[in-house]
Amino acid sequence: MINSDEFVRHLQRRGVSLFTGVPDSLLKSLCDSIEDLDPLYRVTATNEGTAVALAIGHHLATGSIPCIYMQNSGLTNALNPLISLADASVSSIPLLLVIGWRGKPGMPDEPQHRMQGAITLKQLELINIPTKVINISSWKQDLDELLAMAKDRQGAVACLITKDLFKENQYSKNTVALDSRILNRSIALETILNFSEPSDLIISTTGYTSRELASLRMVRREQPKDFLVVGGMGHASAIALGVARSCPERMVICLDGDGALLMHLGALAMIGESKVSNLIHIILNNGCHESVGGQRLAVSQDSYTEIACELGYADCSDVSSTQSLQDALCNIRKKCSKGASFINVAIHPGLLGELPRPDLSPLDQKEAFITHVRWPVK
Repeated sequence: MINSDEFVRHLQRRGVSLFTGVPDSLLKSLCDSIEDLDPLYRVTATNEGTAVALAIGHHLATGSIPCIYMQNSGLTNALNPLISLADASVSSIPLLLVIGWRGKPGMPDEPQHRMQGAITLKQLELINIPTKVINISSWKQDLDELLAMAKDRQGAVACLITKDLFKENQYSKNTVALDSRILNRSIALETILNFSEPSDLIISTTGYTSRELASLRMVRREQPKDFLVVGGMGHASAIALGVARSCPERMVICLDGDGALLMHLGALAMIGESKVSNLIHIILNNGCHESVGGQRLAVSQDSYTEIACELGYADCSDVSSTQSLQDALCNIRKKCSKGASFINVAIHPGLLGELPRPDLSPLDQKEAFITHVRWPVK
């Protein structure tokens, strides 16, 4: 296995002076090592396309080759700036992409990764990005050849990282202070389910939130009826808006994460402008990308509520306890709001024991949700 600290130091010795991207579970150790760098040399981006744009700016100012890290599912977010800006036929920007290869053919993985894993190499070939699958025995040579190629062709190059390539860190460098947060995600979800009505429609974001929601349904012996957004990180709120506009007689609850929200923050403006009164947008805010390793978000945890208010949400609140969450949910039910509601729930990271994967496939979950949508409201 490769020591991630040594991987980062090798790139720095070769002139890489910026590491930016979106954390990935296969790159957890690497992200830990990057997080340990001086902030001058690293930026956790809100999405992969933004990371590419930031890296382009860094190259224009310094002439060095930046490193952009991401999961292969994020490659699609990065395609626009890679093709329309960085490509040799446009602005000709040398970049090094470090990509976690989820869903690699022949390796078992979750359904949402299989298609992307199967087409990753073809995608990179199609957009003319030379690629190497990093090998444990030759990783330094692989990186050196890629950097030389990026400089020579003045364009992007990529390396693919497979499962268990990096040594697991013995401790996490990305701990998040608990501060005054007394809620965790599981308790917050339990509280939300207790105060939801049987007819409510729930859309849940990528990662631990959907897995814990599915687990709670099993523990409570409730039929699965929620739409779990297992892929497409950052799009849960737009999906919820689509449901809310089409089911005005039903309350729609969007369970979102702070990292996911940041990835496509523009959805807030769309929701605020829509003036839908049957959407409750709940942010489970722990200040980190917990599902992929706990990397910190460089954003004030209280800023989301102000943004939502400015963008047209009718009712916005910050909560940090079970009681205040209950009160916020009750107040929303009592009011006749003229727009969507927003609740920013401060939680601390952490899981309550082992967290199983949902029993149902994404397709079965979708069918269960559709059945629930068609359930007659009395």
